[in-house]
Amino acid sequence: MPINVEVSEKLGNRVRVRVCGILISDNKLLMINHHGLYNHDFWSFPGGGVEFGESPTDTLKREFQEECGILVEPGLHTISCSVVKPPLHAVELFFNIRSYQGNPKAGSDPERGNNQIISDLQFLSWNEISLMPVSHLHPLFRHLRHPSEIADTTGFYELT
Repeated sequence: MPINVEVSEKLGNRVRVRVCGILISDNKLLMINHHGLYNHDFWSFPGGGVEFGESPTDTLKREFQEECGILVEPGLHTISCSVVKPPLHAVELFFNIRSYQGNPKAGSDPERGNNQIISDLQFLSWNEISLMPVSHLHPLFRHLRHPSEIADTTGFYELT
């Protein structure tokens, strides 16, 4: 599964710290589709890279506003993982989202300029997520028997 060349050049061959949010509403999980990252759709959690001097919770608030157009109140840190998919390596911190204000809509990534990869944003049901090919989902889902387990998952995961 080859990675987008521009993404590889910008983020490849270094470790990036990312913060992701788990936002569940009406038994549906808010997910972002990153089209063009790979040669297929890739559904993942809203979130992004920590900037120098920025706290993880401030990163999460900024990323949700940029990518989803909503204001969030982060809750507990629940999951950490190391995702290595050469040339990318991310250490990710997952937080539950306690509450949000606004109507989620697909936003943009300021780092990407006119070459955006966010193509969709949806609250997906557990069934919709379970019917997707695992290669189209964040690798954390491979460690769950059912997507709904994300709500109660804790710990550290080494992902590839």
